[in-house]
Amino acid sequence: MARLPMDGINRAISQLNSVSDGALPTLKDNLVFPTLTADIRIGGIFLPFDIGMSFMRIPNLNLSKLGADITVDFFTIGGSLRVPVLQEKLIIPAVSFGAGFMYSKGFVEVREADNAYLRSDYKTKTIFLEAQVSKKILFLVPFVGFRGVVSDSTNSWKWQFNAAFNGYTVGQTQSGTETRSLPDAFGESFQPQVFGGVGFDIFLVQTTISASYDFRNKIWGTNLSLRFKM
Repeated sequence: MARLPMDGINRAISQLNSVSDGALPTLKDNLVFPTLTADIRIGGIFLPFDIGMSFMRIPNLNLSKLGADITVDFFTIGGSLRVPVLQEKLIIPAVSFGAGFMYSKGFVEVREADNAYLRSDYKTKTIFLEAQVSKKILFLVPFVGFRGVVSDSTNSWKWQFNAAFNGYTVGQTQSGTETRSLPDAFGESFQPQVFGGVGFDIFLVQTTISASYDFRNKIWGTNLSLRFKM
């Protein structure tokens, strides 16, 4: 699942509606969409750490059922490194720490026929740190962990309104850019998350089912991944 904040585009909608008599609907504060995700992690037997790569995408979606011609596009790519700090023993679980980086970009576009148009483009860089505890029981590996996420972002927007008057078309256009950078916005962007799940460890292949919860945004997420150990 992917969460797209709509605060920037709603501010643009509010400004546009002030001169267009409510041409566009206000969106929810956050829109949540299912995504196409690929997650690959390599490590284990010959490597003392894990290296992971992930890819996530929302294909170009048209959400006309929300009351206007709304188009959404979203793309994320990232990598992570996880290092064990405590080896698993008979009754002692394994403990590891990890860090990662993700880059996201996309846009949200809203149209109302040929009268009103606005678009919000965004780019986000995200850094996260996490700690995980796991214990292997036969071929099952249950785990639980905590993750802290911070990010900086750039959001640019543009709106245009056209109106017919005495046979002429009168247009008005406005645009702007908002930037939230670290460490200035650390408190605003910090997202504490908890996650957990179970892995099915069979020879050199591990399939993992997990879930996570974002306390700041109150959003659940789920994940299914396939890992090859080397």
